[in-house]
Amino acid sequence: MSRIVVLIAALLMAACGGEKTASDSKSAASASEKVSNGETATSAAAEKVAEAAPEPIDPERAYRPCAVCHSVADPNTPKGKIQLAGPNLFGIYGAKAAQQEGFAYSQAMRDAGITWNDENLDAYIERPSTFIRGNRMAYVGERNPDKRAAIIEYLKAQK
Repeated sequence: MSRIVVLIAALLMAACGGEKTASDSKSAASASEKVSNGETATSAAAEKVAEAAPEPIDPERAYRPCAVCHSVADPNTPKGKIQLAGPNLFGIYGAKAAQQEGFAYSQAMRDAGITWNDENLDAYIERPSTFIRGNRMAYVGERNPDKRAAIIEYLKAQK
């Protein structure tokens, strides 16, 4: 049994590295050709850094974990009337906290008196339990500031 667990763990760790594609091999080959053809190693290094730069985070994709509990559908539509575990976040950006009609907010959220702007959303998404102590959101938070920024960008567009 323990051998199976070790094998599965090894396979998962190997998968984390991602797959090499033919274009990755061609890029590496062209970089080494340039260096061997007399171009400086600095330009090859710069090319590798550019290749290693992280892809921009897709806001809709960043929001997907939130969608388990929060809808962003217009509340005036049938889809927007469906109540999930958390409040509907349609139009949340720029709104006061705990204002959605029909949702049972915690007393802490009702008393928070905040407006959902970039700064407040960022702090709340990063660590909900410490930003508004006593709120009921059962989410530990998102530590990656780029993902938080993408989620906020997505929420801004939901109006």
